[in-house]
Order: sequence, then structure tokens, then C-alpha cells
Amino acid sequence: MMLKYFRLFVFINAALFLFGCGGSDKSSSDDDGPEEEEFVAVSDVDLTGTWLNTDTTEMYKEETGEYLSTTYVKFKYVLEDTPNGVKAERCWELGGYAGYGVKTLEHFYMSVYEDGYKMQDENTLLRRSEYTDEYRPGFIFKKQEKLQRLGTETLVDDGHLTISGTNVNVSESDNVCYWHVTSTLGITQTVELLVPYLDHYLSFSIRFIGVLQVGEYEYEEYNDNNQIIDVNVYSGATGFWDAVGSNILAPDAATIEITAVEPNYLEGRFSFVGQDMESYTGSFGIHLP
Repeated sequence: MMLKYFRLFVFINAALFLFGCGGSDKSSSDDDGPEEEEFVAVSDVDLTGTWLNTDTTEMYKEETGEYLSTTYVKFKYVLEDTPNGVKAERCWELGGYAGYGVKTLEHFYMSVYEDGYKMQDENTLLRRSEYTDEYRPGFIFKKQEKLQRLGTETLVDDGHLTISGTNVNVSESDNVCYWHVTSTLGITQTVELLVPYLDHYLSFSIRFIGVLQVGEYEYEEYNDNNQIIDVNVYSGATGFWDAVGSNILAPDAATIEITAVEPNYLEGRFSFVGQDMESYTGSFGIHLP
């Protein structure tokens, strides 16, 4: 009887050993875990092209840490990879003075005096920061700056802008870019068109509440009942200041006629008297991201 139990014990242990070894081999051969992503050195990537910049800034109450709102700012950069560094120009700075950035293994420093962008993939760069603002005490701001490559060419033909008047005349359809600001706090947004002008650039901006429809709108300074709450023309060009006596036209009132509205396109005409007491008319069209 004892011999019978001993043989059964040996058989069970042998079977467990065989099945155990088989299970262990199968586990080690089939479950190697996720493959590690291949590291891409920023210094090995040609960054030449047009990039959409999206600044996402979250505002928090400093005392409690509570989240309050988010502001989004979108515009374009044009980067050119050269032997002397990466030439970086915002879309309205093309052809003027430009700074040069540096690529390292892990970062792209658009300016060596600022924090670097980290590469998410060959067409996406990301930079995060946190700061306070002495002009807006009591808040903490958390900012994410994201660059997404739109193409390897220079792509800044986003619309057209004409302004006709005694002191300022502009007609541009090849080098028009945008500065677009939206927020989760309220329904106000700013659309700004920027074009090359003399030795600098010129911008036409409108700030409005909600969504504009086809039709005519009136703007009056300090009148918050109107849907359009700001209209302006700015330029830092020396010739603009000499002609106008300021770097802005800053009309007290304006008429804006919106002639086309699409999900990512806005077009219209305008007329106003600038602070130089001259009459101006013009038109615009802008493709937004």
C-alpha cells in the first residue's frame, strides 16, 4: 500500500514539474511587455516649415488653488533650419530681423535665454511653465505652448487686408496672418490680421462678443451694448507714426459690415475716422485655425 502511494506522489510531482516548466516558458516567450519607443534626438530633426503655435494659459486662484479659466492664443511661426541655428520668425515678422534658436538632444531652445521645447514627435513641440504676474496679483498661471508643423513650406497666406485713407494705405493678399484669442471665461474673442508694412508690420483688429453673422454692426467706444467692442489699426513703423502722430488709429466709432461667415473664415468691410481725423475704408478676409 505504501509503495502504491509513493508511486502516485512521484507521478503528481513529475506532472506538476512538467506543466510548470511549460507554463513558465510560454509566459516568457509570449509576454515580453510593450516595446520602448525609439528616442528621437531633436538635433537630428530638420525643423524647417510653418508651425501653428497654440498658447493655452490656465488661471488659478493663488490662495485656494482653484481653477478659474483658460485663454487660448493662436498664431504661426516660420522656422528655417540653418547651419547657424534655427531661424525663428512669427508670421508677421517674415523678412525682418529674426532670432536664432538652438537644438540639443532633448530640447529646442527658440531663445537660449528661455526654457526649451520638448519634442513629442517630429511635427510637435511642447513647452510648459508656471508663473505669477505682478500686474494681476493673487493668481497663478499655468501655460502650455504647443507647436504643430503644418508643412515644410512657408504657409502664411491666410487672407487679405486693404485699408485706404489719407495717411495709411495697405493692400495685401500674399502675406496675411492671424492672431486669434478666445477664452472659456465669457464669449469674447479677438481676431487680428497682420501684414508687412514699411519697416515693420501693420495690424487690423476687431474684438467682439459671441459669433458674428452676415450683416452690419456699429462700434462705439465705451458702448458695451454693441456686439463689436473694439476696432483698431496698429503699426510700429516709423512712417506710420510720422503720418498719423501715433502708433494706432484708434477710432471712436466704426461701421463693420460682415459679408461672409464660415466655420473658419470671416470676411467684411469697414469704415471709420481715425484719431488723425482722416476717413478710412477697407476690407478684410481671414482663415482661422
